[in-house]
Amino acid sequence: MANVTVTIGKVDVYFPEIDNKDYWIYEDFAELFSTETTVEAVRLLKKEIKQAGIKGRIIIDDEADGASISTRKGEIMLAVVMLINQLIDVSFSHDEQVLQEIKDRMKKHKVPKAQSFEIGNILAIPLRNNQYGPAQLIEINQNYGLVCLFFDGAYASIEEMKREMKLTRENVFAGATFSDTSVLNYSFQVVDREREIIGKVIHNGRRNRLVEEILADVSVIELLEDRINGTVNEELEYNMRKLKYIEWL
Repeated sequence: MANVTVTIGKVDVYFPEIDNKDYWIYEDFAELFSTETTVEAVRLLKKEIKQAGIKGRIIIDDEADGASISTRKGEIMLAVVMLINQLIDVSFSHDEQVLQEIKDRMKKHKVPKAQSFEIGNILAIPLRNNQYGPAQLIEINQNYGLVCLFFDGAYASIEEMKREMKLTRENVFAGATFSDTSVLNYSFQVVDREREIIGKVIHNGRRNRLVEEILADVSVIELLEDRINGTVNEELEYNMRKLKYIEWL
């Protein structure tokens, strides 16, 4: 699901979404303000926000290459962004009609409803060649995330995947855990809610690498792509070995 954004001057404003309820921006403020470091730029910005009388909950997190600013209130974000543009260029001005349209858009914006999921669901993992690979959710772990099994096969569309996927034990090639964010925001779509799990996690009190090691979304996608492309590497083989933590049903 694509993020909703609006550009005001030099700044892109991101609207609240399923996994982030704030309006937020991320910029290289050292470059924008022509300061030596991000710390200096953030210090300047905080001072100017205070002097401008902009009040409310504003979170500013600085990193080496930039800083993020977030707030729940659209009008506060709008005031901060206007100030940032004026600090970049003192002559900055914005068309009042366009500004009003942005305000109206912020008032009407609703955070999309999160995708629901449960154990047994089949997920479509989107690959970078516009194909899809199937996975089954076999455990929802409150401490670590979603534990899934991954199946062989790549499909040109979700409809094709639903028709032709082979969800058998023999077709499982690896297992891994990842954050629920990618499912909540529809990046990994639920395409079948009627399946029984084909295996469950073995919990025996010992360290369980299948559950406790969390993969980033991009790593999940790369895992499926490597399998499809016949690429043998350490990461793929490592996640294939995690199937030893599965009891087949």
